[in-house]
Amino acid sequence: GDRLAGLTGLVQERLKAPHSHEEHVHHPNVLVAHLPQGIEVLHLYTGRPLCQFGPLHPTHIYDDVNGDTSVDTIHADIHLPPPRRSKLVTAPQAP
Repeated sequence: GDRLAGLTGLVQERLKAPHSHEEHVHHPNVLVAHLPQGIEVLHLYTGRPLCQFGPLHPTHIYDDVNGDTSVDTIHADIHLPPPRRSKLVTAPQAP
């Protein structure tokens, strides 16, 4: 319904990347929307949500890493030590 129409307009507005004709689905039945709060899959004819996934963290990677059809999250925390500060060494002053 109205929700689907709003999301369709949002997707069309944000869809600016060129793609090939071979990537088109000939008989689509869902709309996958990547929204600020996550990913939502809507039935194309009823507009009802079929599934939701989120919230998505901008520094995480989501993929089926081990092939078990479950989405895995990959995230690495890298903490670098603070930079060392060199001490200023002064030569003794002549009396």
